[in-house]
Amino acid sequence: PAPTQTVAAPELESAPELPLPSTFDTPTTDTVPSFTPVFSDINFDEPQQPTPSDTITDENIPVAEYLFAQQTEFISENGIILTARDAIATHNDPDFWIADNETWFASGKQKPSPADTVLSVGTAHGLRPVLYLAQTNILDLDARRAKWESDGITVITNLDELK
Repeated sequence: PAPTQTVAAPELESAPELPLPSTFDTPTTDTVPSFTPVFSDINFDEPQQPTPSDTITDENIPVAEYLFAQQTEFISENGIILTARDAIATHNDPDFWIADNETWFASGKQKPSPADTVLSVGTAHGLRPVLYLAQTNILDLDARRAKWESDGITVITNLDELK
């Protein structure tokens, strides 16, 4: 016969006992329990007001500061700065680098083309449309710039060019 070897099983530690409920009855109610989430921060009485169309947008602050320093009167309309001579749109967001005729794109974002907007606003007011490129990170910028200029848009990269 083959020799046998005795193997001892490891000892298991006993777990602490879990308390058992004293009753397993469920409450008897006529209503079905509701698991609807409750939102406590919603206020339907005071909707957020949209930004007025005459507010200076963040991207236009450098243009507004420049014009103020030059003592040039201006107003803002739908994100476009209007002076007595110019309608000025600004591109200063480095994320937006793909410029299409109607829409500009960034990773996961898009916005209306400032070139298209300034052209329509400038034409509507009889002003020179100006596109201020504070960022020049646009794909195919030379081709885009030639297209904008052929459409009648003055493209600048320095605010001193507004004079």
